[in-house]
Amino acid sequence: MALLGAALFLSAIAGRLAVPYPSLLVLGGLALGFLPLAQHIELDPELAFALFLPPILFEAAYYTSWRDFTANIRPIAGLAVVLVGVTTWVVAVVADRLIPELPIGAAYVLGAIVSPPDAAAATAVLNRMRLPKRVVTIIEGESMVNDAVALVIYNFAVAAVVTGQFSASHAGMALGGSVFGSVAIGLAIGWGWSKLAAAITDPLISVATSFLVAFATYLAGEQAHVSGVLTVVVTGLFFAWRSPYTISADIRLNSGAVWRLAIFVLNALAFVLIGLQLPQIVAELPQYSMLTLGADASVIAGTVILVRLVWIMTISQIIRWAGAKKESTLDWRESLVIGWSGMRGLISLAAALALPETVDGGTPFPARALIMFLSFAVILATLVIQGLSLGALIRLVKLKDDNGAEAEESLARAEAANAAIGVIDRLAETPALPRDVLDRVRLVYINRLAQLNEGGDPNPDSPSNADFADAVRLAAIAAERKAVLTLHRSRALGDETWRTIQRELDLAEYTLRTRRPSYSQATWLDLTRRTKKGLEKAGA
Repeated sequence: MALLGAALFLSAIAGRLAVPYPSLLVLGGLALGFLPLAQHIELDPELAFALFLPPILFEAAYYTSWRDFTANIRPIAGLAVVLVGVTTWVVAVVADRLIPELPIGAAYVLGAIVSPPDAAAATAVLNRMRLPKRVVTIIEGESMVNDAVALVIYNFAVAAVVTGQFSASHAGMALGGSVFGSVAIGLAIGWGWSKLAAAITDPLISVATSFLVAFATYLAGEQAHVSGVLTVVVTGLFFAWRSPYTISADIRLNSGAVWRLAIFVLNALAFVLIGLQLPQIVAELPQYSMLTLGADASVIAGTVILVRLVWIMTISQIIRWAGAKKESTLDWRESLVIGWSGMRGLISLAAALALPETVDGGTPFPARALIMFLSFAVILATLVIQGLSLGALIRLVKLKDDNGAEAEESLARAEAANAAIGVIDRLAETPALPRDVLDRVRLVYINRLAQLNEGGDPNPDSPSNADFADAVRLAAIAAERKAVLTLHRSRALGDETWRTIQRELDLAEYTLRTRRPSYSQATWLDLTRRTKKGLEKAGA
């Protein structure tokens, strides 16, 4: 409980400082790790995989656009498959040359551990920034798939060290079988869950069952000796595709809120636990000086960061030179941001902690504590250095949102309004229906279309009449809430009625506040101040 409190406190500070909370949490956990009471807190690798990964990956897959994911499958595959293998190999070669006491097999184990960027870290950082949708899709899509690839390589590397044997052909066949089996199991569970979800009408039962499905999917993949990580991702993607037809709006609203809270708490705990592990790992390396450990860690972490940057910048440039269409390639700014977004996290730490203590014959696993330390150093360096500087880099290269989502949203709203007007017009052909009611509802959609077609000012800091309308609506909702609350406190309104109206007002306010602003935060604050002054002058 104290650990959770510390994680939430650090997250709140990160929000106030406008920095990515994974970076601050891992630093906070590192500081806590030197306290006497915290030195006995250990992270069970099996618990880390089974408790943290299924819901985090399921939620990430659910909110991933299948259309955008498939449209960017080539760069995602290049990062999630090819780059993971390249990183594993380069890190193994560098570590083998740098550290004489590290056998080549153990060096490959280290490379596999630090090769995959973390989905939770990337999502937590990117959620605070407005980037081109394609960039976000590639980073998040890569982070979901590369874990499975890296863990397969890791398992073969560990098995080779433990048994002293390795077969490339066997490894390749096993990798293909793991991918095929994971996809098959994930699709089967996703199909079954979509059918079951359609029959559940209680939001609480639906939300609880969705968590059980995430954990059960991961365990099913592991029990079938395929990738539980990839199985969860496939299930999440399939269910997201089917959910508009299987679950109600009420369930979606409730489940969205619960899932966001659960994922935030799990992420907060995970990153604090990462920081707590360093003092215990260092204690297992008394034969090394801190200077030697620091130098080795710096080289390995630098290698991991540099390999990703060089790979992405080089490949994207080669594709452009090959004459690919401009819209299907990444420019140098997008490549640089993607290259700098390779934060490592929970997967790498859990894999390091899961290393067996002995090999066949009973001898200790070679350089186990050193591998764990170097893995943690890479996690710390990427989360802190890249995580804290990513926002500044984006501002430096002036990489901005491509506004593709706004254009799509306007198109969808216009099509929806036209469809609604069409239905109302058909209903108006029935003489028995009250025409005045139909006209009032029709007017709502006509006004909505007028707002959408009104046209925006080319200056993003000049809000339109629609923007003022949003500010006035929020002021009106606040007045409604105050009036209803007064009735409730005077006992003129029962709890059930009060909660019903409050929910309606909350949904209306949430819709307005979560619209993507076309202007800066400063402009929004000025807009609300002007609205309040107008209300004061009107005596409201």
